[in-house]
Amino acid sequence: MSFDTFRGSSLNGERYTVISLLEKARGQSMNNLDQTMHGFCFQDPDYVVFEKDTPTTICSTATKKESFSGNATLSGIPTDGIIFEQLSGSPSWSGDMTLTQDGKTITISVNSEGMIDWSP
Repeated sequence: MSFDTFRGSSLNGERYTVISLLEKARGQSMNNLDQTMHGFCFQDPDYVVFEKDTPTTICSTATKKESFSGNATLSGIPTDGIIFEQLSGSPSWSGDMTLTQDGKTITISVNSEGMIDWSP
């Protein structure tokens, strides 16, 4: 296996982690876990699923439910994170985020309904 192939598989693994954490935050909000909204953010180098404890909660002040330390950089999302509405799963932000590692990029999209899609 070449080093270039290894880097590509490492980035793909991180993509699956980001998508899994986004889906987890959305699912927890849709299931109204702890009767609150949940969100996802990137605090370099950590990807974080958090609970929105108060109306003014943002990622940096939130109760963190789960985190994963990554090797890539995630850009394009708000610094306060993406917060999913209770029961509907609608996100506070929709658009494209970019996962970058060693010159390779993957785009992950969240639409206005909270659906997650990705492309290399």
